Amino acid sequence: MPVTSPDQCRDHSADWIEYFYGRRGGEILALIDEDLINEHRSNPMQLKAHHSANLHLVLNFFRNAPIIGKEFVYAVRPYEAYQVGVVTSRGTAGALLDDTTYPTEDEAVHAVFMARVNKLRATQSALNSKVMNP
Repeated sequence: MPVTSPDQCRDHSADWIEYFYGRRGGEILALIDEDLINEHRSNPMQLKAHHSANLHLVLNFFRNAPIIGKEFVYAVRPYEAYQVGVVTSRGTAGALLDDTTYPTEDEAVHAVFMARVNKLRATQSALNSKVMNP
């Protein structure tokens, strides 16, 4: 039967986005080790030196993620106190991830990085268990 209205079509882009992030997420997770985490901790905003190729790949993957649910640095008092926030939905204020306050922007940027790493680990773990137990 031919489609006669846009309401009859389902947007399949969400399926492909989920597939892409699932597959690419596994490849990115394999790049993340203690050395990479320490590299980011020591130079989170790439001010001291260029990041390694692997860290660039990981950061680009995180930057390319959908906006909703993405973590960000929130300046409570610029140059004094920072927290990690999460984008909840369009047109609404973000929510704070937790009550932790960071004294420097570098520490907050690294906390965002670690939150995204932990989210990726959890997502990949869920995908792996889904594959093992369909």
